[in-house]
Amino acid sequence: VRCTPIWRRCNSRTALWRPLKIPHMSQDQITRSAPEGASLSATPEASPRQAGGVPPRAVLFDFDGTLIDSAKSVLASLSHALDTEGVQPRVDLGPQLIGPPLRRTLMTLVGDETPALIERLAQRFREHYDAESYRATEVFEGVPELLQQLRQAKIALYIVTNKRVSATRRILEHLGWHDWFQGVYALDAFEPALPNKPAVVAAVLKQHGLAPELTWMVGDSEEDERAAHENGLTFFAARWGYGAAAQLAPAQPYSDPAQDSDQSRELRQMTKIRPTDLSSALGLIP
Repeated sequence: VRCTPIWRRCNSRTALWRPLKIPHMSQDQITRSAPEGASLSATPEASPRQAGGVPPRAVLFDFDGTLIDSAKSVLASLSHALDTEGVQPRVDLGPQLIGPPLRRTLMTLVGDETPALIERLAQRFREHYDAESYRATEVFEGVPELLQQLRQAKIALYIVTNKRVSATRRILEHLGWHDWFQGVYALDAFEPALPNKPAVVAAVLKQHGLAPELTWMVGDSEEDERAAHENGLTFFAARWGYGAAAQLAPAQPYSDPAQDSDQSRELRQMTKIRPTDLSSALGLIP
């Protein structure tokens, strides 16, 4: 992973837990605050501005667990699908299920890979989620401000997600974010559908002519980190998310399990920053 160093550390104060005013959201929908200690992680030395480097021209964001907290909405629709089909889950219905493609999640949930069963459950999920459940989507505190700051700095923003592209666009419309991104991409946004997120990232880089050395990626899962690594992008771990990358401890060394060289065991010192502090890493905030 190419690691662009950052300089500014977050202070020790806990972020305020408060609702944010999001366009097109009802009063009873509140912003999900990032948990205490939530952070983005990257290698600290000096900011791009101080080091004489160039800030990124584009940032690719994962969606669930990075920009939005979809746990309530996704778990409600999974529960509905199971109840409707009379299927008992083999694992707990919890946030750890969120992130992988729907069919893979369903296979994990029911402990069965029978295509007919998985398709029925997927259909039940989609019907419930698209009709009502997506409206329960929340956003993490600080994320809207971060996105606006990046846009004001003329940095192109993209979404790369395992969620269906139609559902992703529906949520963006609901939140009033539909004009904030240069592109929204998912496995099923391509014909034929792409197999995984690293392939989606590669396609986005090619389609938009993005230089890897000038592109950053933010996500919460191990697959997000792998997608960045395989495509030569700087990676930031959204440590408030659901995935494995979000659980990395500060100062944890990083090594690429797919490589055996000494270079693959190069340590990355992890620094914790809040969503809005990513702007500081970019030199957008003095």
